[in-house]
Amino acid sequence: MSHERSAEAARDLIYNCLEELTGKQFKEFKTLLQDHAVKLENADRLDIAEAMIERYNNDTTKAFEITLRLLECIRRIDLLEDFNSSVQRFLDDEREDFDYDDEPYDNSTYEEEDSTDEEEDYDYEQEVYEDSDYEEELFEDNKKKYKEYIQNKFREMEDNDRRTDKSVNLKEMYTKLLIVKKYPNMKDKEHEIISYGQTHLKLMAERAKCSYSSIKDLFSPKTDGHVPRIVVLQGVAGIGKTMTARKIMFDWARGNLFQDRFEFVFYIHCRECNQLTAKRAFAELIMPSIEEKPLLSMSEIEANPEKLLFIIDGFDELKVSGDLLSDDPDKKLPKGKTIFSLISKRYLAESYIIITTRPTALGTLEKCVEDKQLTEILGFSEDDREEYFRKFFEDEDECADAIRFAKETEIVYTMCFVPIVCRIVCTVIKEQMEHNKDSLYELRMMTPVYLRYLFNLLKQEGRDDLQQKITNNLKRLCALAVEGVYEQKILFEEGDLEKHGVDIPALQGLFLNKNIFKKSTENVSFYSFVHLSVQEFFAALFYILQEYDPTAENRKNPQRSVIQLLKDFTESKNNHLMLTVRFLFGLLNKELLDEMKSKFQWKVKPTIKPALRTWITGILNKEEINMTDQQMDLFHCLFETQDEDIVKIGTRDVNCICLEQSLIKREINSMDFKVLTFCLKDSELWRFDLQEVTMTPEDVRTLKPLLIKCSTLT
Repeated sequence: MSHERSAEAARDLIYNCLEELTGKQFKEFKTLLQDHAVKLENADRLDIAEAMIERYNNDTTKAFEITLRLLECIRRIDLLEDFNSSVQRFLDDEREDFDYDDEPYDNSTYEEEDSTDEEEDYDYEQEVYEDSDYEEELFEDNKKKYKEYIQNKFREMEDNDRRTDKSVNLKEMYTKLLIVKKYPNMKDKEHEIISYGQTHLKLMAERAKCSYSSIKDLFSPKTDGHVPRIVVLQGVAGIGKTMTARKIMFDWARGNLFQDRFEFVFYIHCRECNQLTAKRAFAELIMPSIEEKPLLSMSEIEANPEKLLFIIDGFDELKVSGDLLSDDPDKKLPKGKTIFSLISKRYLAESYIIITTRPTALGTLEKCVEDKQLTEILGFSEDDREEYFRKFFEDEDECADAIRFAKETEIVYTMCFVPIVCRIVCTVIKEQMEHNKDSLYELRMMTPVYLRYLFNLLKQEGRDDLQQKITNNLKRLCALAVEGVYEQKILFEEGDLEKHGVDIPALQGLFLNKNIFKKSTENVSFYSFVHLSVQEFFAALFYILQEYDPTAENRKNPQRSVIQLLKDFTESKNNHLMLTVRFLFGLLNKELLDEMKSKFQWKVKPTIKPALRTWITGILNKEEINMTDQQMDLFHCLFETQDEDIVKIGTRDVNCICLEQSLIKREINSMDFKVLTFCLKDSELWRFDLQEVTMTPEDVRTLKPLLIKCSTLT
């Protein structure tokens, strides 16, 4: 092994080790590494690995030694042991490469013979050798050009949420995702869907602990030792499937992933395939060109099929069936027939494939793919969420403020396990900081984040006609959500979807998750929203989109009446309608209503706002309020509107607030203080009872506008 290749291999070894660290652990590792004079500013894991090799002048042993020492310092003993074993194998391989037992070859012991025939033979052999050498150089040159092309193409990707034309730099922004190989049972999945905060984080951690898989281990052997040639990466919309696929391409091209395993990695985007009008042969589908000349020949691709990896991104978007396939890669086929031929192993059977898909397409895959490893992208762990925030906010103080603020809205922070939601939350906070950082405490997060999440998912569909079709049928999905919220139902059968007309594949794939559970000897399928809070958001949206004139169905089904919803919420003992009502208030914000009307021409019932205002005023606008859980929830509803008129009318006569921890079941938190300050700042408040309530100095500062109004504080 050459000195240069040895250094590269050592760098990859350290990089793969660092990939196993959580965001918090990696930050600690970098801090400790500063003592060893390694340049660390804005460094990611690959930068650290390269810097360590460079710092010690390619002395791999020294770099390994430092890595082992720091792993011990951050108490990753399990990783230390694995890394130490890898280092020993690496050093053993190096020694074998340079262990020569035989004497050096000396051709002077042979007599030269003056033979024309032998000279001709020699010249011929030399010529063959030189031709072979030239072909190898040409192959390596083409491979290098292909990798450069891939790096340039996959370095950045479009950001669907940014209000500017900026794109996402994968090297800077990609954050590790939880990938698991084991599916939950029905009970565990239900808990995962309905849980919030720390409970949700613990459930994700438990699933990851049982069957976690990193990208580099996707093709690791199963328990029986078998290595599947197809890996399916499934996950809901916005969970990071495409970003993961593109990151694999980029890392391979940079020399950081699958270097020994795959000679070439190719990327096929199914949405782009749908847009093709002419038939395509296999090579035309996968091969990029420069100045209309393919970078690689088909003979180069086919030479070692076991060294090929194909990434098929967005299989659920493929609009063709798996029949009438071909065994001939040179045959031109319509649209995605070529892709079906590939995954069905009609050609290049020894190659490896990664397929990303939404869960709704798993049934189709079951029919055409046998030897596969099913995996699921769960999203961000807590550490990974915080690491994403650190990458988004370059200023450390801003980042700390953003994380603290996001955590205060527990429902929103829970949804940050979905990368697209995490980015939306960061963007919303960043925009507020740039506008007026001092008013950050007034920023409501919940409804705007979920509405922007909806807009982003619709934007991902690309085609205007498909967006319009989904938008026109969105109310059917909302009706399903209302039924689920009322009946406290989170797993839906096929019959539930058919009843509400939610049988459009694009609608299912975009907003619903298909869950497959084992029951006796067969599999059963249920659909769910990605989280209960998303289901409750769509339920609230149903009432906003409802037409003014009630139909016979509306009169027959009281669930469809806003007045009935508010009545049921008031009388409810288990609070299962609370979040739907809160979203309903939030959606009445004028700015959000205008955005919904302009984007989708949605019609909003004109009497809904006065009805909500009358209802909440009748409950909250009293001289004295002994705060209960439900009343606190209603203040949060007012806060969601950010409507000064509704807030003033709803609380103008309040004179006295009794806020006792003993009267409220849950713990009063910082967000509650912000909500009360916003809602009561224009009230006639003169007495504030805060017995047994624990407050931080920051909470006291938040409440200051109310405290200075009061003549009596207890």
